[in-house]
Amino acid sequence: MSAISQDGVAVLHKSDLSKVPRPVRSDLDLIERVDQALDVLHGKWKVHLLFFMARGVRRHGRLLACLPGVSKKVMTDTLRRSSVTASSRGESSRRSPSGSSTR
Repeated sequence: MSAISQDGVAVLHKSDLSKVPRPVRSDLDLIERVDQALDVLHGKWKVHLLFFMARGVRRHGRLLACLPGVSKKVMTDTLRRSSVTASSRGESSRRSPSGSSTR
């Protein structure tokens, strides 16, 4: 049987460990995907930027206008880090040969 510690956390005894289900591969995959999503969203302005970009705002000046509390430098750094995060995961932004975005 498990006991409750003074801080309210359940403590498992050795005999209870056999009752705890072992994680299956699909559980571990889901946990990994959630961790990746949290990494992408981590940062004060990332969710805001992603929201407006999902709404079709792409130009730097328009994004800046949508976020009156953010400085140009912070927004640029946030976008740059987001781009590095995406490229490190093997994601690519669709670009034409001229370098302009195709979205």
